[in-house]
Amino acid sequence: MNVCDFVFDKIKQYGDEIALIDFSTNKTIKFSEIQPKAEAIAADLSWWKGVNKGDVVSIIATNEPKYVIIVYALIRLGAIVNSISHLSDQETMVQQLKDSNTKLILSNLFTHLQFFDNVVHFNDLIESDIKKLPDVKISNEDELLILWTSGTTGKPKGIVHTHKSMLAQYEMAMEDKHNKIKDYMGQRHKDIVAGTMPLSKGMGLYVYAFGAMLQGACVVTLPKFDTEEFIKLILKYKVTVVHAVPIMIDFLIKHPLIETITSLREIISGGSSVPKNLISEIKKQEFKLRQCYGMEETACISSPQYEETRSYSVGKICSGIEFKIIDETDELCIRGPNVMKRWLNDSKSCVDEDGFYHTGDVVTFEKDDTMIIVGRLEGKNTKTTKGTWKN
Repeated sequence: MNVCDFVFDKIKQYGDEIALIDFSTNKTIKFSEIQPKAEAIAADLSWWKGVNKGDVVSIIATNEPKYVIIVYALIRLGAIVNSISHLSDQETMVQQLKDSNTKLILSNLFTHLQFFDNVVHFNDLIESDIKKLPDVKISNEDELLILWTSGTTGKPKGIVHTHKSMLAQYEMAMEDKHNKIKDYMGQRHKDIVAGTMPLSKGMGLYVYAFGAMLQGACVVTLPKFDTEEFIKLILKYKVTVVHAVPIMIDFLIKHPLIETITSLREIISGGSSVPKNLISEIKKQEFKLRQCYGMEETACISSPQYEETRSYSVGKICSGIEFKIIDETDELCIRGPNVMKRWLNDSKSCVDEDGFYHTGDVVTFEKDDTMIIVGRLEGKNTKTTKGTWKN
């Protein structure tokens, strides 16, 4: 099973419900429109630009509904989506385009067109008038997506995911025995989700373009984060779920209109730990906070359940993921179908000799196996372990 077949089959049940809303224009896309629009763009890219299976196509863009459609168009062709942040400096963009051997750039930013060759603007991609689509055989082992590390300890490294690793993180969440309400990153059918996290990063792509669509939730996209626009979006569309990093949550909690927000059920946080003082402020509100844990290399590793009251924890490790702890350092290492396939242009294995990815995060566990992130590993670790457990 590949991602397109899986998603297109799943979303049929949602019919003419609204899947995506552009906050800037109020334009909407129904679930029933996602597949035909994606296949029209796929045919356009195939016949017009010669995009074939295995070609790398880079997206440099702000959030908007068409971004999601384009991702599925590329996946339908068997192409590899190279997701580059529009906030990156020109030098970083050039390097990532070169390292990925990009064939074509797709963008909704006119300012980016002047710097690079072979750029196609989103507006020039045809969403109707389907030409004949090529017959492409796609397996779950085929490469699907390139994400990039933050580059805080050196230049950003390319992370290559397959159809298998992308599907696995959703299936693991749905099969998790602790996930009694069967939500995905807080999202349920008919939820209204604030699409504020960038689609160029793993969390935004997994949660909005993939998870929300599968759950039948509606995503309202915001081109870039702005405090006032964020609040307007929540109030106008009666948002039920927000995904945010701590600084965004801080803006929300301190905003004078926070008491007027009555639709919000929960905030899903990631990226870094939420400070204790902010957790205390959130507890005064009607909505809940859940801190999830994951990274570009692995997608979600753990997620607290909805009834969890310990806001300082990141929940229990997802079903289907094996983990071990390095004895001397308490570093978490994981093994599972959600782990990246390889580093881009690097022959060094992304896992150890036993197939475990070393996260670099130091963790501890409470008596019920709930995990707490203590900090980041400093210095070289050892491979001595105190055991391997399977959730």
